Amino acid sequence: MFISNIMRLKTHFNCHIMIVHHTGKDRSKGARGHSSLRAALDTEIELKADGLVRIASVTKQRDMENGQKVAFTIEVVELGMDEDLEAVTSCVVSPTDVPSLTAKKQRLSGFNEVAHQALLDAVDKHGRRIGETEHYPSNRKVVEAIHWYPEFKLRRASDKTTSEAMRKSFNRARDWLQANDYVREYEDKIWFIYDPDRQDK
Repeated sequence: MFISNIMRLKTHFNCHIMIVHHTGKDRSKGARGHSSLRAALDTEIELKADGLVRIASVTKQRDMENGQKVAFTIEVVELGMDEDLEAVTSCVVSPTDVPSLTAKKQRLSGFNEVAHQALLDAVDKHGRRIGETEHYPSNRKVVEAIHWYPEFKLRRASDKTTSEAMRKSFNRARDWLQANDYVREYEDKIWFIYDPDRQDK
């Protein structure tokens, strides 16, 4: 019903409609709600912070190149004083350079590196290309999430740890890899990000 009414407004007013939405607690699962929400979008832009820098990344683009990023900072400016002689402030957006993905890759270590290597093997053994869909890249292999964790456990077979602790370390590494732009996930399917990241055909 929500999608239908948005389309009615778009048609009636002949306008662009931007919806501000949120991810759930598990960022790797993308935006909250039913997958039909994302399927109905022409463009999806993810906004996240990397220190003081904000990065807007195109995570879905129906008709043009996907994976583009714009970085910016928010600077506070004073507009004047109010009746109580307190400063009235607002913010301005200042463009800046996108943080280097190469620099991020140098920080791979510990369980994050183990999970990264495990995913490489999972993709090699079980990955496949999914064609004729706007949700997954057509130019690289996608793997089901169920194949990733066994490869991670295999690499930690000699560790003396509980299954719960191992699962927690895997989940933290999985979230870290997505948050740092190593991988993308959609409906429990995972693929590696390369530059440029073209998610659509």
